[in-house]
Amino acid sequence: MGLRFKVDKTEAIYFITTTAVDFQPVLTQSGIPEILYDSLEFYRIKYAFRLNAYVIMPHHIHLLIHIDTKTNISDIMDFKKYTSVQIHKQIKLHYIHENPMRAGLVSKAEDYPFSSAGFYLTGEAGRIRIDEIHW
Repeated sequence: MGLRFKVDKTEAIYFITTTAVDFQPVLTQSGIPEILYDSLEFYRIKYAFRLNAYVIMPHHIHLLIHIDTKTNISDIMDFKKYTSVQIHKQIKLHYIHENPMRAGLVSKAEDYPFSSAGFYLTGEAGRIRIDEIHW
């Protein structure tokens, strides 16, 4: 849980640390930091808090946020629910596309000709039309 530092009677600063399940090093994988950025920006606007500092590490993040005392910190921490669902979906997509790399067939997923990885990277249609996932 975060530590609370009183600035005055109407404001508070929280130092927040949150980790990935089982400390899995997924938070810096391709596409995942963007999910975190977008989610934090959404919640920052929704709850009008100030993000003073952050760091995204492979299995945890640190945030320093400044809020007024009318804002409930647990409402802001709700960003973890949405973010975890989005990260889970992204990891499934990467798992599928990285199969040819794990099998040693190519060094980059988009180089495998029998996959939709190239579509997700470039947006260019391949041999089969892909209905892009919009999460």
